[in-house]
Amino acid sequence: MKVKFRAWFEGDIELGKPLKFIWRQTEEDISLIMENDEEFSYPIEMILLDDDWIKELFVELKDINGKEIYDGDLVRFSGSEDTFEVCYKGQAFYPDNLEASEIVGNIHEGVLN
Repeated sequence: MKVKFRAWFEGDIELGKPLKFIWRQTEEDISLIMENDEEFSYPIEMILLDDDWIKELFVELKDINGKEIYDGDLVRFSGSEDTFEVCYKGQAFYPDNLEASEIVGNIHEGVLN
């Protein structure tokens, strides 16, 4: 199992929405970088210990378009207009059969077009 996270910073921000950070692993360290601005990078240890960060676990699956699926993603299955939140329940992710779904958004930004 490959443990991997993405995180959202909800601390003292003026934008009115959480900031998205993605996983970056090098030979030297693991950090999370701002999705659209690599200048902002934080070590994984800091993020895991800080309550201002929402941490979402990679489910080790990709959707039908090859995008990595994370806890908190919103997915839609082929032929359906229903949207489901990916969430960890017990020892498994819900809903089942995620590799047959398409990511359409996340719980922080809603459904994206």
